[in-house]
Amino acid sequence: MKIVRIGRVGSANHQTLMIYIPKAIKEVLGLRKGMYVKLTAEGKRLLIEPLELDETEASSIKPVDIK
Repeated sequence: MKIVRIGRVGSANHQTLMIYIPKAIKEVLGLRKGMYVKLTAEGKRLLIEPLELDETEASSIKPVDIK
């Protein structure tokens, strides 16, 4: 079990909620900066599923900012 910190980044006008993922988990999942993941909430659990997308698929994705 890993306990992580939730923080905020950005300016006073716009802040984004960030979840810090431990290095060991990033390595197991193969997560890299800039890649896309699918987030799913199951009850009070958050599932992270790495997506392997080609450039065409990635360019059609519109990231969402949930407040």
